[in-house]
Amino acid sequence: MKRLLFLGNSHLVAVQAAWQAAQPKGYEAEFFGAPQRDWARMALLPGNLFGLTVDGATKRQREMTEKANGKPAVSLDHRDILVIVGSFPAADPLAILLADCDVTGLRETGAATLLSDTLFAKACQSLAEAQLPPSGWQNRDETVLMLPRPAPAETCLGSTFPGYRAWHRLAAAPGGVSAAFGRFDDRLKAVMAECNLVYIPQPARTRTAIGLTAGHLLAPGGGIKAGEDKKRGDHAHMNISYGAACIAELLTALQES
Repeated sequence: MKRLLFLGNSHLVAVQAAWQAAQPKGYEAEFFGAPQRDWARMALLPGNLFGLTVDGATKRQREMTEKANGKPAVSLDHRDILVIVGSFPAADPLAILLADCDVTGLRETGAATLLSDTLFAKACQSLAEAQLPPSGWQNRDETVLMLPRPAPAETCLGSTFPGYRAWHRLAAAPGGVSAAFGRFDDRLKAVMAECNLVYIPQPARTRTAIGLTAGHLLAPGGGIKAGEDKKRGDHAHMNISYGAACIAELLTALQES
């Protein structure tokens, strides 16, 4: 029986629901999560614990974390596999780059900036290194799997919120975008593997041609509400079907490792 501990922010919800629905055999799983504002106050703690730091969290954050998990911190002892969910973006940084830059032989749309293949590779390397977790998660005895934050749902294309500008520009000129994301995922895998981390890309079947998450995978309540197309909206949180796709990829990665 392999002992898993899932750790994550609000994106953990879809993965947890899918795991509990599937009940994969041969694994014993525990989940420890918190909304992003609370997650940002969490860290590895003395005694091989992970949770809210003593000085960095408010009383309310402690109360909310204890209410959700039954405790403010969780022990990492006696775990075979640690799974970190949603703590880093693997889509938005590259989308911003591709929205303003072409890449020789890969994407040529007439953008003001043209990157050589070599320079694009270096940019992907830098972006990938920026997604690495703190050193305490690297080169551990346990297997550590990294699941990225999902790309925004394609419903964001109906929003005029400035934060989605890059995705609008990619939608207008989609050539080469999918291949570019594939190369970036390959670089993320390599960079994380150097630190003994297993990167699990967002499942390809959940993504559109420009790398957004398919709209039918958005969690209930998300999308654009009437008269609120100028607001950010929630195009970030996905449903149990998305979680199931991630679990399938996770189980495949575990079997391969």
